Amino acid sequence: MKLMTTVALLGLGLLSCGPMARAATITAAFIFSNGVFTTINFPGATTTTATGINNAGQIVGTYYDVAGNPHGFLDTNGVLTTINFPGSSNTQPFGINNAGQISGSYFDIAGHQHGFLDTNGVFTTIDFPGATGTGAGGINDAGQIVGSYSIVGNSSNFGFLDTNGVFTMIDVPGSIYTAVYGINNGGQIVGNYYGTSPGGGFLDVNSTFTTIGTEAHGINNAGEIVGLYTIGTSRQGFLYTNGVFTTIDIGDGFGTQPFGINDAGEIVGFFSGGSPIPEPASMLLLACGLAGLAILSNQLRHSK
Repeated sequence: MKLMTTVALLGLGLLSCGPMARAATITAAFIFSNGVFTTINFPGATTTTATGINNAGQIVGTYYDVAGNPHGFLDTNGVLTTINFPGSSNTQPFGINNAGQISGSYFDIAGHQHGFLDTNGVFTTIDFPGATGTGAGGINDAGQIVGSYSIVGNSSNFGFLDTNGVFTMIDVPGSIYTAVYGINNGGQIVGNYYGTSPGGGFLDVNSTFTTIGTEAHGINNAGEIVGLYTIGTSRQGFLYTNGVFTTIDIGDGFGTQPFGINDAGEIVGFFSGGSPIPEPASMLLLACGLAGLAILSNQLRHSK
């Protein structure tokens, strides 16, 4: 399935757990605030990734249990709560707005992917009309949700905008593959595209598309964009502000992958590195990690 959320563990592969493995390779979720990286790991999880943050500093993401099943989480001031769509063992939140509404994806018992909206614990399914699989990405304060969908028998992947249940397709001109991840209150949208050209990240402003980096994942209300660029096998994060790129790099290994940014400029994502990073005293116990999990976008490229 060519959708937004990670079902398999992709990227550079799952590394072994344990104290010795951590010294060689670190993978964890992070928040980058005021120039300081702090890692986040759900207690007892084998892998934790963060994908969205709101202005209150609430963070959403995914953790994998020891059986390899993905579950969502909400981090509110360091208190981590599990998010599971009712009846699903595979729930993956992606975005959170300032009202605390959470968007993401889940798989039903038949293995079909759907988007969801979680409003104070009340879950609503999101399915693009006629699609065989739907994945929801970011959400803004108006409740507009972006994501991607696919149709069996069609090799293309398309983005969408959901405005109060009214769906609009988003398709970068000339591409055969469009995936949408983030939206701000001004309706600016970011994502990725692929086609006959190399493709890359994009910014969509009123259906005018501009290429931004290798992958564009999140955007705040100031129009600041986070994503990543690739050099060889290294994946490094970036912050794009008014035409200026700044590298976001937590370590010296496979790379740093930012996914969400709030209006204070706080950035969340995940990383894998080649040397240990000192842990703050307040940080949760770091379990083993996933090296270079290209959440969302790598699945899009390799599951075509």
